[in-house]
Amino acid sequence: MNPERGLATGGRFLGYYRVAEPKRMAMFSGESGMATIQETALRVSKAAGVSLHETGIIFSDTVPKFGDPLNMEAFRRFLEADGIEVVIIDPVYLCLPCDINPANLFDIGRLLRSVSDVCKEVGATPILVHHLKKTVANPYTPGQLEDIGWADRRGRFVRHGAFR
Repeated sequence: MNPERGLATGGRFLGYYRVAEPKRMAMFSGESGMATIQETALRVSKAAGVSLHETGIIFSDTVPKFGDPLNMEAFRRFLEADGIEVVIIDPVYLCLPCDINPANLFDIGRLLRSVSDVCKEVGATPILVHHLKKTVANPYTPGQLEDIGWADRRGRFVRHGAFR
């Protein structure tokens, strides 16, 4: 939870990129439950010497359902009403319908486009968190692009105006 703290307070994102100004943030986390999210957020904020209340980060223990028109509309209304500038969604796989093949890039692309379009419409930058494959040869070495599900060997990095 350290990256979002840097974005929300105007510190450093990923410990490296200086954030030009604090951003209004939301984090959707679908794995741990609200008690764990709260405990972790409080611990990280305390270690950084920042009050969690000061960050203004909004947390949710449910994730949006990519591709579902009603759910995407509710997600859009939430982002817009709260003036969210950066939204973190973790993990992506819980946002996907059960009836799709995650290896089908066309299906995945359509679903990712649904959340991308909503974020673009309201001016929010999405940060989508994806997990590494469990078949990584050495789980103690840093992950590579090919260790990410759905990835090919090409990567794309986009510089956003939030970073200087």
